[in-house]
Amino acid sequence: MIYMLDVYFGGEDDITRAVAKRLICRTIDEKEVNLIELSSRASGHRALQNMPKIVNLGFKAPVITVFDTDNQCILEMLKTHAPDGWHSDLCAINLAVDEAESWLLADRKNIADFLSVDISAIPEKRKNDVELSNAIPYKTSMYIVKEIAPKSSDTSIKTGLYPANRFSKPPTYNTTLLPFVMYRWNIDEALINSKSLLRASQKVEVVLRRAIGSEKNK
Repeated sequence: MIYMLDVYFGGEDDITRAVAKRLICRTIDEKEVNLIELSSRASGHRALQNMPKIVNLGFKAPVITVFDTDNQCILEMLKTHAPDGWHSDLCAINLAVDEAESWLLADRKNIADFLSVDISAIPEKRKNDVELSNAIPYKTSMYIVKEIAPKSSDTSIKTGLYPANRFSKPPTYNTTLLPFVMYRWNIDEALINSKSLLRASQKVEVVLRRAIGSEKNK
């Protein structure tokens, strides 16, 4: 018997929302759930203001979200944006170190193939580090557009990821990377290079298994 479970997912932009959806589908067949995207007019860290609503929803239905930490303290972020509690049984608020893009780069071979660059262009996780992002000197997303994309042999990648200016990603950034997130990103490979992704994956699995168990016991 197939149980159609309502599962909510969200994030601060198209990339984080797509990552959240992939984490869900890694645990449970998409055909067995009704995936509902959380709508929000806010983007970036302004979207964190929605965290109390996300937590409240998590007391009623499974909800999976992904946000960037941007090298901020995870516990402090949770205390700031969800001071009344963020540990409901059905709520998985996942915080990527430092950005969700670091989880994408953690699948080094596939991201190199997608971006049409040699794998040497993708940073490696340093010895004794738990995150690949520790080997990147500044924000991962900007490292992609400034250091990796220019080495691409694919003109469409170069164009789609060409920085708007010294400090900003281009408006085509998300649409250029989304096909990788949705169709090429191998989460199992990426887990090897990111402890924060491993924690997120485990948290999502616990939440969804618990929700499935509750649904079956009704």
